[in-house]
Amino acid sequence: MALITLSTEIKAQLDITQNTTWSVSNPPPAITGDIVIKPYITLTIQSGVLLEMPNYSSIKLQEGAKLNTNGATIKQQCNDWYGISAEGQGNTISQYSSQQPKINLVNTNIEKMTSGISTNGGGVIRLYNCVLTDCKIGVSIQNYVYYDAGVVKNDFSFIKKSIFTNSITTNSQAGVYINNVVGIKILGCQFDHILRDRCKGN
Repeated sequence: MALITLSTEIKAQLDITQNTTWSVSNPPPAITGDIVIKPYITLTIQSGVLLEMPNYSSIKLQEGAKLNTNGATIKQQCNDWYGISAEGQGNTISQYSSQQPKINLVNTNIEKMTSGISTNGGGVIRLYNCVLTDCKIGVSIQNYVYYDAGVVKNDFSFIKKSIFTNSITTNSQAGVYINNVVGIKILGCQFDHILRDRCKGN
């Protein structure tokens, strides 16, 4: 009687529990599941680092967490991965507050996200001179309107001098999707082969 061996992929979540820097000389470990940056912890990814994410995985920022990259590449190992998400702390918390998570990406290349770089409820996204390739959604910022003394304050997030590009066959839905947010700055960006919406907002 022949024995059949089943190969099972084990996906282990990587929790970042102390301030961490990944560099060419100190590269990231093999990633097999989600990366979760725990509250008030900073993950820094330096120039030249290639971070390969598993299929259907995410980088998640919890309360007060920060992700800083400069010159890195983040891509999938084979197919698609979900993307980077910041868990905003709600409309009653100012973006000045250390409670709001922050995604700061500079000179960074990112490929094949399905849900994009996203935040909901006040997390901050700052992109400068980045390239997003073959992503169904590039950036998604939702549900944050903060009042200071009765006056609506502009969101701190911005997207500057970045390129959103897709192959003809990619099922792209939006380069940038904004919903119920005020004052996002989108400056000097380029959108190539975005099949539905370059920027979509409500």
